[in-house]
Amino acid sequence: MNIVKRTPFLFPVSPLLLFPLLLQFAFCQTRTVVHTPSDEIFVNPERGFYQVEETGMTRGQITPYQKLDSERLRAIRQSHSLLFRYFGLKQWRAVELPDSVLQNINSDFAAIRSAGLKCIPRFTYSANIGEPDAPLSIILRHIDQLKPILRANKDVLAVMQAGFIGAWGEWHSSTNGNDSPQNMRTILNKVLEALPSERMVQVRAPRYKQQIFTLPFDSTAAIAPAQAFTGIPIARVGHHNDCFLADANDMGTYWRDNRIDTALAKAYLRLDNRFVPMGGETCQPSVFALCPNAVREMARLRWSFLNDGYDEEVISGFITGGCMDEMKRKLGYRFALLNSEFTIAVKRSGKFNFRMKLTNSGWASPFNPRDVELMVRNNRDGKVYV
Repeated sequence: MNIVKRTPFLFPVSPLLLFPLLLQFAFCQTRTVVHTPSDEIFVNPERGFYQVEETGMTRGQITPYQKLDSERLRAIRQSHSLLFRYFGLKQWRAVELPDSVLQNINSDFAAIRSAGLKCIPRFTYSANIGEPDAPLSIILRHIDQLKPILRANKDVLAVMQAGFIGAWGEWHSSTNGNDSPQNMRTILNKVLEALPSERMVQVRAPRYKQQIFTLPFDSTAAIAPAQAFTGIPIARVGHHNDCFLADANDMGTYWRDNRIDTALAKAYLRLDNRFVPMGGETCQPSVFALCPNAVREMARLRWSFLNDGYDEEVISGFITGGCMDEMKRKLGYRFALLNSEFTIAVKRSGKFNFRMKLTNSGWASPFNPRDVELMVRNNRDGKVYV
């Protein structure tokens, strides 16, 4: 948030005899300042456009693990706060993850931390439809192996995508039956248990969450305010859409019970996404990806982040269509300080009163817990009190 600087309040020059009276008067006075919100585009944590770095995702090939490059990450950090990391695990579809791979994954998280980024990780065994995923037993064992790494790196996790199942880890086209409702439920519960309790998971389509938690296919399935941020499983599962704006139903994203009902699905997402993260990527140009509809849908469904590297034609259309700057400002949260009221002066051990009014003009809420700090600066010596 940007705050317009105001001229500090100054006592008028007064005779020395009046100073104690003025001082006592000052201690019981408050001052109100009205602030003007900024239109500036700036980078805030866990929101906005993200970039993608991948390893093991070459189609039809098994390739060596490619660790993240620290210099590349620092360059990304100049304009982004989020990194999407594909962890391709093709080589280990039938065996435990070796210690060397676990060490590489841990090192990647350390590099992300050092660069000042937050990560959206997804683990997968397949880089295309038709490529195999792993049997359920191997997936569960791999999640057990990853658990200590995920917990140790909680500070760099923005949100984790459920992954593991099927093509690209998108929970379809499994060669091992992992996209059955029972196996999806087992894997999702295992991921939730492995993650720190303060972190959330995203699933590829609303029907997956509704099926796993035995919810109706309508807006009544949405998280209730009393459930939000409580740490219960239903309150920790959000959504990602990897074919956003592709067509009228986003390439089958809104399919359930042998039918597509986009209106019902979006009514549900609009309410559920008040309290969980929504993000993903586009996948093909369409009339639905033109700026007026794209902005309307991002606002309606409360989007927090989007891949700015794919689909290239769609992203270019946001630029030429004139809506890219609005997306940069409004993806996720955008807090502004409207006014503040505070005590002018405080006696030693006295009470300092402070009140402020904020607004969130972004399209979504923050989804991870954050502490709040009030910092008071001494105008004379610059010392800051927290």
